[in-house]
Parts: sequence; structure tokens; C-alpha cells
Amino acid sequence: MFSSPRPTSLLLLLTALLSGCSTESDQPIETTATAELESLPLQITVVRKVELSEPIMATGTMAAHKVTNITPIVSGLVEEVYAAVGDRVKMDQPLLRIRQIDVKLRIKKLQQQVVLANAELKDAKRDLETSIGLSKKGAVSTEASDNLRIRLEVTNARLSIAQTQLEEAEQNLKDTESKAPFDGVITVRNVNEGTYVQTMRGGGGPPLLQVQKIDIIVTTIRLPETDLPRIKIGTPAKVFIDGLNESFQTTIHVINDWIDHKSRTIDVRLGIENKDYRIKPGLFARVEIYPDTREALVVERSAVLGTQSNYVFTNADGIAKKVPVSIRELDTREVEITSGLDEGQEVLVGNNLSRLQEGSSIRIQEL
Repeated sequence: MFSSPRPTSLLLLLTALLSGCSTESDQPIETTATAELESLPLQITVVRKVELSEPIMATGTMAAHKVTNITPIVSGLVEEVYAAVGDRVKMDQPLLRIRQIDVKLRIKKLQQQVVLANAELKDAKRDLETSIGLSKKGAVSTEASDNLRIRLEVTNARLSIAQTQLEEAEQNLKDTESKAPFDGVITVRNVNEGTYVQTMRGGGGPPLLQVQKIDIIVTTIRLPETDLPRIKIGTPAKVFIDGLNESFQTTIHVINDWIDHKSRTIDVRLGIENKDYRIKPGLFARVEIYPDTREALVVERSAVLGTQSNYVFTNADGIAKKVPVSIRELDTREVEITSGLDEGQEVLVGNNLSRLQEGSSIRIQEL
């Protein structure tokens, strides 16, 4: 049988165990808080107010000042064509003539009808005057005089009709000759002598001749409706014509009052003097329009961060503060600040800018 340990032995064993557990780790353990973040070195740039002059860029097509399609007013056989494509013509210069003999014969016939109607009118007046004189003596009835009055009115109407038909025929004779409506150049010819043509009321089809006025030529462009507040009649511009490898100074002459609701664009036209006809309708053109300058707040592009939404950092007593901004693209060096910052306000720039977070510790270095 085993005997239970003596109290003295237990005390000695406990003392040995306690003395064996004593190590250097019994010394006080040194604890530290989270290390303080290193201050990032950055520089400062200032929001500036500047005068901006931003050209509006557009492309367009050169067009004639006026274009008229020549189609005879009267039908008939084309007797002579006076103009060919490329001919320079003057206002009222004859371009083509319809055969006139048929119209001239009708004029002669109507002239005789006018003579006959005049004779009948004189006869009717004389008979009525005689009847009125006899009726006063009671020799002619009132009914007879009334009939003569009606005859006079009918004869007078016939004369008016004959005179009107004669005037119409004489106008048709003039209209057998088509003339240039203005100084210009012939750009289309679709007719030769011997062709029978219908009048303008006879239907559509290509024009017999086309005249374009190009001593003043027009650049037609379309601009976004957002540019409308920036332009006005007289705004200076420059037109670059690639086909001539040359540029021309001009101004805006027409701003159409109608805006295309589908494309949200507006029709703008710029005129150029072209007395030597060197600029041809249809040429491609590049246009730079120079609106009035305007005040704007700008800042270095490198100061602006963000893609979906933009922001900058400012210095709040050594702490980075994130400030949302709205911008407008200008060039590779600067952007326009449309909201979020004021003139003279300082923002942070530098190589460490992308490492910043709201509340980061910063220190400012000289640029």
C-alpha cells in the first residue's frame, strides 16, 4: 500500500515547480499603437480665371448663292439653245427659244378678233343712241331700247375677251424665249434643238438648263444646338477648302431659325466672295468659327482625379480633403472648372496625388 505524501514534501515540490517557470518573459512586455502614417510630399497649384477663346470646328459643303432650273413656260419645239455648260451668262440673257410661228399666227388671229369686236361695239353704240332718240318721240318701244342695251353689253364683253386673249398670246410670244434670271454660270444642259418640251405645268423631270449664281458662294454647315448661344450674325470665321489648298476669311451670314429636332443641329451659312468663280459648288470645306471670348476658371489637368465623377484634393491644415468638381475638357494641359472650386483656391498636385485618400497626412513642397 502506498502512503499519502507528507505535507512537507508537497510544499517542496510546489516551490520547485514555481521556480522552474521563471524566465526572461516575466519582464514587462512593451506595446505600441498603430504606426503613424508617413506624410506624403505634394505641391500646390491655384485655380485661375482666364479669358477663353475656343473655336468651333465644323465641316460643310460649298454651295451656290442661288440655283434656278430653267423650264419653258410655254410648250413647243425647241428652236434654238444659246447656252452650254460652263458658259457665263448675264441677267436677262436669252438661253433658249421655243418655236414662235404658232404663237405669232395666233396673235394675228386675235388681233383681227379685236378689230371685229371693236366694230361690233361701235355699231351697237350707234343703234342704241338712235333707239334712245326715237323712244323720246314715241317711235320706238322701251323694250327695243332695252334689247339694244343688252347687245351693247355683250359686244363690249366680247371685245374685252378678245383683248385679254391677245395680251395672253403676246406674253406667250415673250415666254417662248427663256432668259437668265441673274448673272451666273450654266451648270446643267439637258436639251438640244428639235426637242419638244412641255410647260412647267406639264410634269416633273430634269431641268432643261440650270443656272447657278456663284459670284458669292456659301459654306453650309450644321452645328449642335448647344453652340447656338456662342454664335451670332457677324461672328468671324475661316473656311479651309482642301480642293484649293487655301483658306478664306468670312463671317456668319445666316443662322436658320429652324432647328432639326432629330439631329438637334442648326443650319449655319457663311458667304465668300467668288468673283473669279474659282470656288466651285460641291467642294468640301472645313470651318473654324471664332466666338467672343469668355471668362472661365481653369486648373492643371493633373490636379483632377476620377473617371465617372471627378474630384480634387485640397490642403486642410496638413490633411488631404477631397472636393467633388465638374469639369469641361479644354486641352492636354488644363481643364475648365464649371463647379466645385472658386478663383484663387489651392489644390494639390504631384507624383503622390494618386496615393491620397480623404484624411491622408500631407506636407507641401515647393514646385
